[in-house]
Amino acid sequence: MSSEENSVDVEAIMADPTATFAQPRDVLTDPRFSREIKLKILQRWEHDARSLAVAEGEGMSGGEESMHGRVLHAIRGLEESTGKDRAQTEGKLDESASQLRDSYSGLAGTVRTAGCQVIQGTRSQPLAALMIAASRLSAN
Repeated sequence: MSSEENSVDVEAIMADPTATFAQPRDVLTDPRFSREIKLKILQRWEHDARSLAVAEGEGMSGGEESMHGRVLHAIRGLEESTGKDRAQTEGKLDESASQLRDSYSGLAGTVRTAGCQVIQGTRSQPLAALMIAASRLSAN
């Protein structure tokens, strides 16, 4: 660990990377950290983003945009910039992409279910549906 890394609370950053960095790519350009520390920060962020994507798929959204794809892109950029074994990197990305696809499949199912419920609700209560539509038109 460098002297700059010692002066920064790396554990606090790893506990919540979003408190220090606005975007995953910002980790890549931070000169305070070694490649290994950057990778650990991004891996933690990827874990958090994957958990959020799964929660969103289960209807427990925190209202935050999913960062999973951006974090994966930053990890790939870090690994490629150091000349890491391409096959190993692709294997990790394939696994993460599969997990992301599963998360989004769950989210798509939730959205479909909610859409069907809205359609059924408008059939049983057409006046309420008309009022909602009118309020959206007047808001625009």
